[in-house]
Amino acid sequence: MSEAVPLELDPEPRYAGDGPVVRDPRLARGVVCRRLDGPLDDAAIERFVREGRLQGALEHPAIVPVLDVGLDADGRPYHVLREVRGTSLADVIARRAAGDKAADERFPQRRLLAALVDVGRAIDHAHAQRVVHRDLRPAHIRLGDFGEVYVEGWGRAIVSDDTVIDVAALGALLFEILCLRPLSPGGDVLAQARAAGRHGPPELLDACASAARGEGSAFELAAAVRRWLDGVRDLGRRRELAARHRERAAAALAEGDRATALREAGSAVALAPNDAAAGELLARLVLEAPRDTDPEAAAVIEASDAAERREQARIAAGSFAALPAFMLLLLWPGIQQVGVVIGVVVLGFVQMAFAYRAYRGGTGPLWVWGSLIGNAVMLVMFTRVYGPLLGVPAMAATLTLTSLTVPGIRPWPLVPVVLGLTAILPWAAEAIGLLPATTWATGNAVVITSDVVALPRGPTLTVLAIHTVTLVAVATNYTRHLNQVNRAARLRLLSQAWHLERIAGAR
Repeated sequence: MSEAVPLELDPEPRYAGDGPVVRDPRLARGVVCRRLDGPLDDAAIERFVREGRLQGALEHPAIVPVLDVGLDADGRPYHVLREVRGTSLADVIARRAAGDKAADERFPQRRLLAALVDVGRAIDHAHAQRVVHRDLRPAHIRLGDFGEVYVEGWGRAIVSDDTVIDVAALGALLFEILCLRPLSPGGDVLAQARAAGRHGPPELLDACASAARGEGSAFELAAAVRRWLDGVRDLGRRRELAARHRERAAAALAEGDRATALREAGSAVALAPNDAAAGELLARLVLEAPRDTDPEAAAVIEASDAAERREQARIAAGSFAALPAFMLLLLWPGIQQVGVVIGVVVLGFVQMAFAYRAYRGGTGPLWVWGSLIGNAVMLVMFTRVYGPLLGVPAMAATLTLTSLTVPGIRPWPLVPVVLGLTAILPWAAEAIGLLPATTWATGNAVVITSDVVALPRGPTLTVLAIHTVTLVAVATNYTRHLNQVNRAARLRLLSQAWHLERIAGAR
């Protein structure tokens, strides 16, 4: 670099403003004016001026140009640089690591890798001028609002031929873009990428590892990233890494660690889609049910069961409304014991409210047993209306069907027992004389009497017909819902199995 002319004091202030962004009246534009802070000793002034001259000597689109250097009226040196706007790479990485979707959309990984290519070429240009940055990190990379990329922070730059520190820093930058976390010095790059849960492209991780060791040059790193962006892949290296992932997957499966096995098998298939062994292993892991449910999978299953219970509670709330409406219909033939009818109506509304609360998430799976006991009590009361053997068995069968479809109900054998006894116990109580008889046979007819409602021919038969239609409607509603849920699940599983078979090359 040639010798620079010594600086002289500005006779009059050229740049108007006190902040870092000032106005250049000659060019009528805003610029950034950096002044030396602290004591004005000769060494500090020399370092500051030298920094400006070093950066000013670098002519590259990704290096913010130094427009001027000088001494103000107080003898304090300053640099004048182009004003640039944008976001630091450090901020982008932090936001993406935190799951910021807006940052992911605005700064996708490919855009950041393309920016790194520009950074690598800028650093290569600096090295050609024997300028070493020595402080490359995400905070010193600025992504402009219009696609520009700038390398900042040249305060520690020196003139040297030793570029290892910059090349290693570029490797660390590449790792942070791929894995969204800093690279630990001296560690294995692939192992750190796995620990971060990020399986980056092997071509880039290899370039990162090589650069982190200080091997190669800034140009070679930028070229490696550019080749990957252009679609060039190292198929041999990918097959080698896929084999390692496949072996780790098999070992994890042998130890019962299905989560690790799935992750490693998926990585193997992603690296080498034509690896039949890896595809078959992945298909086996996905299609075969595990002996023991993984805790994470168990949580997903429980959440699905809870959602289905809420949906069934919603349907049950509407179904329970039919029973109070039916009991009120008994006003037509005539009610003789109002207490029994009121009791059934009240229990119906209680059941409806309980089911609605379960639908809103206010109760767990125990709501089914609470509902079941309430239903059993209602059915026992209903036996006094038309006897235990006329309408109650159909109602008990319908309630058994709907109760057994609720996910997670235990112990399930008690459900048919409890609901079956609602007809059998009242009939047995009538048979031994504990309750007045409502049903008996005469040899060629079955006679039903009721002390709760009157039984005139027309209203009675009409009410029983409505009762039958209501039961069929309730059963149809539940069955239709279950059919839709089961069909959707079956189609989803068949679709997944088909795609996995394509991956595995099974057909």
